[in-house]
Amino acid sequence: MARPAEDHLPLSVALDASLWDEPTTGIALYGRKLAEALEKAGLRVRRIGARHAGENPRGDTSRTIYFLAKLAPVLSNLDEPLFHAVCNFNLPPARVSGKQLVLTVHDLIPELLPQSVSLAYRLQFRLWLSRSVRVADKIICVSRKTRDDLTARFDVAEEKLVVV
Repeated sequence: MARPAEDHLPLSVALDASLWDEPTTGIALYGRKLAEALEKAGLRVRRIGARHAGENPRGDTSRTIYFLAKLAPVLSNLDEPLFHAVCNFNLPPARVSGKQLVLTVHDLIPELLPQSVSLAYRLQFRLWLSRSVRVADKIICVSRKTRDDLTARFDVAEEKLVVV
């Protein structure tokens, strides 16, 4: 019996591309290289939230407004079953029905070195990260140190954590 055509479509993921059009940072490079590796592995990647690039650009909307207010409705209307946020938070404020949410946490610099960032950014970082940790299905930590810092400062289930 022949398989339906849908079975032959490549797996597809939605990827946080919020830094795609910005000056290259370590996190932006991580996002680009992750997209490249996923595509080489045969997955389709839908870039979400870049200023102008990708399939769902945010235009002049700030990253904060886009990810807090617009991301959930965008994800609800996509076929991709998974969204991967690569910028330490950038997940929608609440679960999105039918979607798996993956978060990459690079470091907790605003928590570990509070004098290196403004008070406003520190508070925003803590609030966004605590919310993202709650809604994430899986959390990728880029090191054991990041995992340890995260578990020491946030209530996060160990089974959600993966170190790469």
